[in-house]
Amino acid sequence: MDMFPGAPAQEPELPDSTPLDPDLPGIDGLGGIEAIWGSSYAVTVHTPGSAFPGGAAALAIEIRSVAGINEPLTLCIDLGYLDSWGTISVSPAAQAESSDGMYKILDFPAPHAPEFRIDISGTVPGGDALPGTGDLNVYVGGIHVASIDLRTGRAM
Repeated sequence: MDMFPGAPAQEPELPDSTPLDPDLPGIDGLGGIEAIWGSSYAVTVHTPGSAFPGGAAALAIEIRSVAGINEPLTLCIDLGYLDSWGTISVSPAAQAESSDGMYKILDFPAPHAPEFRIDISGTVPGGDALPGTGDLNVYVGGIHVASIDLRTGRAM
């Protein structure tokens, strides 16, 4: 005898996101890493994996929500991790940038859309290598929704 009559309930699916550049490697050469799913937000991170001195490095962050992202976003990225990239560019440009000595803080206005993507790029200076660790913290409307290890792509 079935304990639960009827078909099983299904979780709502997130809308398809714009595919990330297939040439953008993920962690250890994999594609996107679904780093965290919870509190109605999904955060997907693509990291440079192994970047060589003098080579380009890129980080792509996608934040998605079935209900839409209707509050301002704040990203806090490990300053030591980003400093190893030399001069960086952020697209779209943040509304405000600051630092607390440990993190580069990027503030974005509410996108009022089901997804938002941030691309960060730079060049690893000659003779340097990307640090082995670094983390990303994502806030929506001032509420912490994700902490991600940028080396492994795993939630912290």
